[in-house]
Amino acid sequence: MKKLLLSTVLILALSLTFTSCRDTKAGNDVEQAMDDAADATEGALEKAGETVDNAVDSAGEALENAKDSAKEAGEKAGDAIDGAVDSAKEAANKTGEAIEGAAESTKEATNKAIESSKESINKASDAVKEKANELTKD
Repeated sequence: MKKLLLSTVLILALSLTFTSCRDTKAGNDVEQAMDDAADATEGALEKAGETVDNAVDSAGEALENAKDSAKEAGEKAGDAIDGAVDSAKEAANKTGEAIEGAAESTKEATNKAIESSKESINKASDAVKEKANELTKD
């Protein structure tokens, strides 16, 4: 943009230098044309500057929106991870409780089996003693 502005100024300076030695009537026409060209160039430069400013603003807004979207995505991912961790902890706790329940049930069943075996052994022992007593009496 600087080059364009400097080139325009150089062309204007050269034009004024060459036309300053001519007739004033022709010089006025040239001067008017130069002024018109300068005005048009200035207007074009202003519009180009506004366009650049608008583009910079739009790019800034787009970056801000992208930043916000990335932040929201990160928060959602964090929430999902927290939920997964909580679910894993809950499952581990339930598994531990189930194992404890199974161990307790096994212990109870084993104790019942032992008691039942003791009773059966005692009954068998009593039956053997009775038979032995009967045989010894006869």
